Amino acid sequence: MSTADVLAELAYLSPRNKRKGKGGRQPAMDPRLDPNVDPKKAKRILANRLSAARSKMKQKSHVEVCHLSIHSFIHYILRSWGQP
Repeated sequence: MSTADVLAELAYLSPRNKRKGKGGRQPAMDPRLDPNVDPKKAKRILANRLSAARSKMKQKSHVEVCHLSIHSFIHYILRSWGQP
């Protein structure tokens, strides 16, 4: 895996200093940097992290769409009630 590929994959993960956690658990370091971890396991761990990051982004997007549709529906109801 080239450096460019790794950087492209890590674009899904936010940098450690930008994360807003609840304070309990520190993010784990990159498993590929640990010489005690099997390379296949490290690749799987990273793939799972990236998948979780994509899933969170997808969920956020879906929630935003739901909020927008609710707000537009509320405005529609309020406009229709205001007309005689």
